[in-house]
Amino acid sequence: MEDMSAIYYELVIKRAFGVGRFKKGADADLFRSLIDIEYEALQNPSNTKIQIQYNKELSKIKDYLLKALGKVQTNLVKQKATQSQISQIKNHTTNIVVNSNKTQLSSEIDKIIETFNVLGIQK
Repeated sequence: MEDMSAIYYELVIKRAFGVGRFKKGADADLFRSLIDIEYEALQNPSNTKIQIQYNKELSKIKDYLLKALGKVQTNLVKQKATQSQISQIKNHTTNIVVNSNKTQLSSEIDKIIETFNVLGIQK
């Protein structure tokens, strides 16, 4: 089965901001680039240039996700959502900050999609 992380990444951004592709970082190809550079980084752990590029790509994806979660949290507060609902988004935010690789990030993105589905956050 195909890794859906790139598609889910794009979907998170699109749902959070209510935008189409290529807006606010909603581009699965950004995540695919992270997948590609992670493979190179794992194959060449002593290549500083590749390691720096990997960390740069990872940070870019994390930044887009953090902005999206911040937008969702703001919207939930405005909608007077329950504290439990807001806490779910805060937990995802914390997890994005501490995730240190693409695999952990992919897992968290899957959980964010589940939360969005439960909360009814659609584009």
